[in-house]
Amino acid sequence: MDDNDSAEELTRQCYIDQFRMTVPDRYAQLCLGKTMPALKDGQKRHWAKIKDAISKNWDSYIYGPSGVGKTVVAILAGRLIAHRCRKVRFESASKLCRELHESFNNNLTANEIQYLFSAEMLVLDDVDKMHFTKLSVKFLHELVEHRTSELKPTITTSNLSPGELIEELGRQHGTPIISRLVATPTVVIKMDGEDLRLEHDNHV
Repeated sequence: MDDNDSAEELTRQCYIDQFRMTVPDRYAQLCLGKTMPALKDGQKRHWAKIKDAISKNWDSYIYGPSGVGKTVVAILAGRLIAHRCRKVRFESASKLCRELHESFNNNLTANEIQYLFSAEMLVLDDVDKMHFTKLSVKFLHELVEHRTSELKPTITTSNLSPGELIEELGRQHGTPIISRLVATPTVVIKMDGEDLRLEHDNHV
């Protein structure tokens, strides 16, 4: 490996490490290594669609019941972008909501907020589990509006379909947000199948 290759590999590893630091510990191993981990059949069926969306710089909205692997494939998509030396951030919607409401105590810094807007890809996990208040809905609307206008793709995961999430948010606030999250060009993917977490527990 020559100096240029070595420098490129160090840069790549830096982007991967930055992304991994935002991923929950139980998923951190997905960011490691140079090869993709094996996917379950239910995940494989949708991976090609997600990779196609990534190649076109499109958004993805992945929904389905708990445990079918939505977060796994979203993290692997983020890892793919980080391997290309691009800034990626993983953010749990419920954690983001808590931090927003604690931001008056400086728990969420201006830099962290800016990173959500500027990351070249954002993985917004479990958006339906967000505690929807005027503050969180306003912030989410501004975040989605900005990222859409700047052509910065967002991968959103949810237990709820776009229509169900609109009902959860309320049509007044939910319709504008969801219409942007699933606006063309966006790949909307319904994942279903066995609860992989229960399968894992049964083998422990």
